[in-house]
Amino acid sequence: MTQSRIAFTDIVKSQFPQYVETEFPLIGDFLQSYYLSQEFQGAPLDLIQNIDQYVKIDQNAKTIDSSILLADIDELNTTITAFNTEGFPNTYGLIRIDDEIITYRSKTSTTFTGCIRGFSGIADDKNGDLIFTESLGASHDVNATVENLSTLFLREFLNKTKYQLLPGLENRTLYSDLDKSLFIKQSKDFYNSKGTSESFKILFKALYGVNVDVIRPSENLIAPSAPLYKITNDMIVEPISGDVQSIEGFTLLQHSYADLIDKAYSPITNVEKVFVSGASTDYYQLSVDASFTSDSTFGGAEYGSFNPHPKTKCIGKYASGAQLLMLILL
Repeated sequence: MTQSRIAFTDIVKSQFPQYVETEFPLIGDFLQSYYLSQEFQGAPLDLIQNIDQYVKIDQNAKTIDSSILLADIDELNTTITAFNTEGFPNTYGLIRIDDEIITYRSKTSTTFTGCIRGFSGIADDKNGDLIFTESLGASHDVNATVENLSTLFLREFLNKTKYQLLPGLENRTLYSDLDKSLFIKQSKDFYNSKGTSESFKILFKALYGVNVDVIRPSENLIAPSAPLYKITNDMIVEPISGDVQSIEGFTLLQHSYADLIDKAYSPITNVEKVFVSGASTDYYQLSVDASFTSDSTFGGAEYGSFNPHPKTKCIGKYASGAQLLMLILL
């Protein structure tokens, strides 16, 4: 990280009285080297002095974990060429190639210079635990991964933040090109949308960096409970008294009679006037609900069966050659 704070390494020599420098001329160089070993990125003094910056999401969520080796090296090379060194400490950083830990004195945009091979330091093992590791110089092939061990402590701060703000995703690796700091800071909006199509799209984008379409099979099914039609049993009736058109919604009741007619009833769903040419009486069509069948006794909301009277009556005038007659059951 870019640090604007004054390091002890830069000022320690100027802090001694004149008599100390006279009697111990190498004390300044000794302490300068000591503080240098404590103030490189990730060292104890660096963490203490900059802890307020390292705990910020904008800082620890934008670390660069690795680069790629651009040329073969043997165990004696002190200059290592990588694809990119951005995000690695400017001086005295720790890197790991395969199983070897290496420290370097400085870097350019594509090289680590002044490398000390077979170094020792804190690294993560195969289980993800941080351990002190000793290593030996070795040869490495082109395209090997150059790991940035100086960011291990930043990753721990990030993991703590993920446990607090991303429950369920704390152990998942987020997509490399994702703006992790923005995603974590806006995680409340993500969890508020949990279960929606947009939340699944955000999740796959955050984990894998891909756009997905959410298909809900229920949206492509026929809904049997919401038909746009109805089934009715219809009958033509002649009014005796009252307003027939006002009985819609009432229950039509048929009383039982001996063994000839059984009891029946059903709600009237529609009343429609039937116009008959030349008829002196008005006739109406009554529709009763029969939209579903629950058993052999019930047909829709209809209980039993309505039995018309066996007599009929012609309700219109028809010529001798008429093919259709309008009759009414009495």
